Amino acid sequence: MKPKLKPTAVANVVKAVANGEADFAVHVMPGILAEGGVDVVGPVPAEIQSYIDLTAGLSAAAPEPDAGKGFITFLTSAGAVPVIRAKGW
Repeated sequence: MKPKLKPTAVANVVKAVANGEADFAVHVMPGILAEGGVDVVGPVPAEIQSYIDLTAGLSAAAPEPDAGKGFITFLTSAGAVPVIRAKGW
């Protein structure tokens, strides 16, 4: 397979599949869903899967700290789960 590998800039991975330059690509799900034009066949197997941990923080100098805290609270709530899943996170 190595002779067929083609290094591609991250920003162009999904486009390369969509326009036929590549047969398949491995990329983060949100990037695939945001770009579109391809069929998602599924996640990589759990044995080789890796995950990205996201962290939220709020600057001590935030002009609207209550709004920021509310947004973080929403992101960690059950109400956000359907949207987060739909976006591939």
